[in-house]
Amino acid sequence: MRRAGFLLAAVLVCRAPAHAAETAAPIETITLKNGIGLMLAPDAESKAVNLTVWYDAGSRYDKPDRTGSAHLFEHLMFDGSTHFASGQHAKLVRGEGGASGGYATSDFVAFYETLPPDALELAFKLEADRMTGLKLTQASLDAERSGVADERERRATPLTRGLQRLYALMFPASAYGVPVFGRESDLPRITLKDLDEFYRRQFVPARARVTVVGNFRRDEALAFAKKYLEPLRGSSAKPGPPIAEKPQTSERRAVERGKTPVRVLVMGWRLPPRTDRDWSVYNLLASHLTRGDDAPLTRALMKDRPLCLSVQGDVESRRDASMFYLAAALAPGADSVEVERTLVSGVEAAARELPTDDQLQADQRLAEIALWYNLGTTSGRAQALGLGWMLAGDPADYRRQIERIRSATPQDLKNAAAKLTPAQRNLVWLVPAAADTAASGAGSGQ
Repeated sequence: MRRAGFLLAAVLVCRAPAHAAETAAPIETITLKNGIGLMLAPDAESKAVNLTVWYDAGSRYDKPDRTGSAHLFEHLMFDGSTHFASGQHAKLVRGEGGASGGYATSDFVAFYETLPPDALELAFKLEADRMTGLKLTQASLDAERSGVADERERRATPLTRGLQRLYALMFPASAYGVPVFGRESDLPRITLKDLDEFYRRQFVPARARVTVVGNFRRDEALAFAKKYLEPLRGSSAKPGPPIAEKPQTSERRAVERGKTPVRVLVMGWRLPPRTDRDWSVYNLLASHLTRGDDAPLTRALMKDRPLCLSVQGDVESRRDASMFYLAAALAPGADSVEVERTLVSGVEAAARELPTDDQLQADQRLAEIALWYNLGTTSGRAQALGLGWMLAGDPADYRRQIERIRSATPQDLKNAAAKLTPAQRNLVWLVPAAADTAASGAGSGQ
């Protein structure tokens, strides 16, 4: 995240009414004459308005020897454009009592402003100016190169590093296996010419989608879009092919030493994209296995025996694939072989045994509450709608997820767990640099 949350007035973080997404006006999508997709989602009950620009410009479009280019633009897009000097963008938003920021993923790069309703025009002006008028200089490239290196170090938590290594195991042939930050060795190779070409190819109107969510007047927002965005021009390369990998036919393992205070095991399986009918079921399965004191893996690894300091599970989605993962941070002196065996056994048990109706209902409540919680603020709803649009082709994808969560059966969870087979399992052990082989778990075939 870049330059987010400088000054967010209290009015902007007030939580919207419960289930506001169900009572808001219908979501409307429009294509402007220059190819920009525009989504309008007004909500008169909201206290703020969010404008986010989503560029089809993620790290999947980095050149193989220039990885990290897309992420650099998360920084460079704040370094000045035709009519606004470096740093002025964020300063103007702060002056209205709002917040701005951006982030990069493997599939897209997004930039947002959350503002009081009467400041929406400013967001359109700022985003339109840098869509085709970004100023790229050698000085800004050198400064942001250093900033990326610092950010990489700050975010290198054991779980983050474990998940990055897990993606590399799962996606050895494609861009999904490379961290969004890029390879460390590639950062010094990226030149100003490389970035200029990337900007002119990826950050153009035809590859942009704009979401406007919250308290605004529909006709006024459309007028701003036609005034500031529709006149913009820029050529665009064709979208790249879908991310593809050969089927995995055997378990994959890796061990990484150093930069972790405790041993960490991350275990994952590659899944279909979030458009798959069972994507939400895997969220339920993660909840069933790890969330709450009575979850099977939490109980087995933390309550019955103090083998782990923490246990968690989740599903991550990208446009062309998803990942189900489990992660455990081991307690000092814990038997790593036993921890690994327990995680594996938990998945195998879920594939054999149906959860009770009470267990499933508890999992459904947790999953649905998490969705509504994210939809409960203007910025949270904007992110949910934009992610659905970018990753599933439908801004209202959250509705499909909620329906699937509510309709899931115990057999659905059992079937989902059965697809997490040993042949498609990926394991990453992170161990402190000083750990010996026996203590690290490396002796268990890793």
